[in-house]
Amino acid sequence: MGRHKKMNFDKPLTGFSPKGPIQDWIVQAFNAEKVGTKLLMYSYTNSAIEKAQLDMIGRGAWSKNVLDRIQTNGAQAKIHDDIEAKIKASENPKSSIALLSPKGGIMHIKGCVFVGLGLMTFGSFNWTERAQNANYEIAHVTSDPALVKALNDEFDRVSPLASLEVPISQREHERTERSKLAASIQY
Repeated sequence: MGRHKKMNFDKPLTGFSPKGPIQDWIVQAFNAEKVGTKLLMYSYTNSAIEKAQLDMIGRGAWSKNVLDRIQTNGAQAKIHDDIEAKIKASENPKSSIALLSPKGGIMHIKGCVFVGLGLMTFGSFNWTERAQNANYEIAHVTSDPALVKALNDEFDRVSPLASLEVPISQREHERTERSKLAASIQY
């Protein structure tokens, strides 16, 4: 764990970066989760968070993941493939990883429901090393039932729109195309 103390998730938390407690809170939540997670994430390249998520899946918890299709290239494509391999190895039929970008747009949500903990994280914080160490970001952690239900419902609404499998033979082509598309988008 990082330099931040273990948190009590019974009260709402708000954290800021760079170099704030957000990454540690997410890692702690994955370490404590025993049931499963529902993740909607625009950008995900943070190795500490990935390790905690993979460890959670290895302990038998399920993990449903929707990542932005355009962002899933380079380091994020590797994390996608790592999570996909861990899901397949776990043989948990409730787990999945999918990609989504609405026509002409992006899947820009940054949130995760930790189902067994009755907890969610959300904010501007992408799960990246840059968000943790360089960007000015915000993230909230809450167990407020209405907010947890809202993100859970949004996951259930958008996840059927995502593509669950990209055949390995098509992945390299799609990554090249996503890289070109990502380079052309103005933020």
